[in-house]
Amino acid sequence: MKLGLIAEFVMGQAPHSSTYNSSGEGSLLIKAGDFGDYLPTPTEYTTNPISFSRKGDVLICVVGATSGKVNLGIDASITRSIAAIRPDPNKLNSQFLFFYLRFFYPRLNKLSSGSAQGIISKPVLADIDIPDISLKDQYKIATLLIKSYELLKQRKDSIVMLDRLVKNSFLKMFGNPTYNPKKFKIGTIRELVTEVKYGTSKVSETEGKLPYLRMNNITTDGYWDFKSIKYININESEKEKYIIKKGDLIFNRTNSKELVGKTAVYTDDKEMVIAGYLIRVRTNKKANPWYIWGYLNSSHGKQTLFGLSKSIVGMANINAQELQDISILVPPVKLQNEFAAVVEKIDILKTALLNSQKEISNLLAALCQKAFKGQLDLSAMIVLEEEEHFASANDRTEDWQFNRPKSVKVYKKAEGKKNEKDKGDKQYSNSYAFDEAAGKKARKSINKQSKVVQSSQVLKKEKITWENVSSHQVADWIKDKYTGYHFSPEMLMNYLANEHVVFPAYYSSEELKKYPHLNGAEDIKSFVFTAVRNIKTDEETERAANPFIKLEQQFYDAEKENFQLKVTDEDYELLRARDKRSRSGIYFSIVEE
Repeated sequence: MKLGLIAEFVMGQAPHSSTYNSSGEGSLLIKAGDFGDYLPTPTEYTTNPISFSRKGDVLICVVGATSGKVNLGIDASITRSIAAIRPDPNKLNSQFLFFYLRFFYPRLNKLSSGSAQGIISKPVLADIDIPDISLKDQYKIATLLIKSYELLKQRKDSIVMLDRLVKNSFLKMFGNPTYNPKKFKIGTIRELVTEVKYGTSKVSETEGKLPYLRMNNITTDGYWDFKSIKYININESEKEKYIIKKGDLIFNRTNSKELVGKTAVYTDDKEMVIAGYLIRVRTNKKANPWYIWGYLNSSHGKQTLFGLSKSIVGMANINAQELQDISILVPPVKLQNEFAAVVEKIDILKTALLNSQKEISNLLAALCQKAFKGQLDLSAMIVLEEEEHFASANDRTEDWQFNRPKSVKVYKKAEGKKNEKDKGDKQYSNSYAFDEAAGKKARKSINKQSKVVQSSQVLKKEKITWENVSSHQVADWIKDKYTGYHFSPEMLMNYLANEHVVFPAYYSSEELKKYPHLNGAEDIKSFVFTAVRNIKTDEETERAANPFIKLEQQFYDAEKENFQLKVTDEDYELLRARDKRSRSGIYFSIVEE
């Protein structure tokens, strides 16, 4: 079916630039550069809006290199680089359309024609083929894909939290380097190293045998990105000079002023060659490379490197001598080694999460492929009859947001006999403790939900919208639920969403960097992290502390069961089906004051 038969198109028009402002006067103005992963985050307004999008639309970039990129619509004006696709709610679900167009982005990008800039015209949009799938199945597919993207985001959020845990561990063990609260000796990096050598200035080769690391292979937070690897050949006599080994500290000496000084520890056994923009550093017995890495990647270290760098023809540089002259705290090697052990354990879990993220991305691509070809068996997914109107209510705010509709339940087909009770219950009895009262409450809740489904009635509970929730309320809810128990961020979000709060839409990490207040989940994470009890090293830390609740943060290793994880009965149900690696992670507990 052609998109033009089941949707309208609103082509954007650009108001005069003199009407633009950032003071909030007039209507929000969406430009192509405002597109995020799911929703646009416009920063400018116009007092002369011409074309409008609205909630329930699907926005698509139609001009330039980003032609074909899609977002969900919001109430705002749109420029000429954007078109708003407005589906007929009785024939096409807007979320389904969003995922369909998103999946076929490469194809849409190639549809742009005309000028050198590339344009997707209205006739081209109207001619797009849409799969002939019933409205109910469109809704089911959109719901499955939303859940899949939520799972992918959880992996990304977990990785971010592990990075934060490393930084928190550094501060807890060594204190803030700016104030040196533990009174460590102050030395220079020169005192901690045996050699500092530049990489080779040779260019990469098409048929090179050795991987060739360049400055873009080190991330801004001090890790490796091997997605784009060049190759090179070097003489046997040059190997010792340019090859890096496991445990080497690699420093990016030339880059933009914001990026110069990126530092990573090489952890692989594979031989690789470094380019001339990188420096290989090997430590002596006074230092562990992970400690220097943590120091240079700390806020204090980043500020030091930024102030030290010199700009030359648009690039900034820190040479080997300047690197060695950097002042650094020199704690006992034993303490440095303890920090290194923490980093390496977290790195193992992070690697597992990154692999899991990649697997989910691949599975999601396969799921989309089957869904849009009508090859998914959706018969096991039931939409309660009285709630089927959700599938066509594209203009209702609560329905197009990235929250799984409560009216959709997923069931397995009956197999003729009851499943045996999970035999793994006893397996965790030594490492998990449970609250019987909480268990009864959970079982009552489950029974009630079961009765609701059987009678085709939807259980609804009064909830507060996120913007109307106070920090004091959140603290009280956490205390009521989790005093005496451990909880993960996922557990907390599930609890709040199920019991108390209606969270806003789903936003990308890039959008949240610009506007952290947009997503309740991000606000919750900020609330939790400011509540974590840290060693107070200065007045600024004290001022930043959460005044409503104090939390202790611990990393739980399910393989070693390094402490007794005490969770509520509801949260046990979340954990019991997971393997040890999946149960490992960051947990919080309330600190009684």
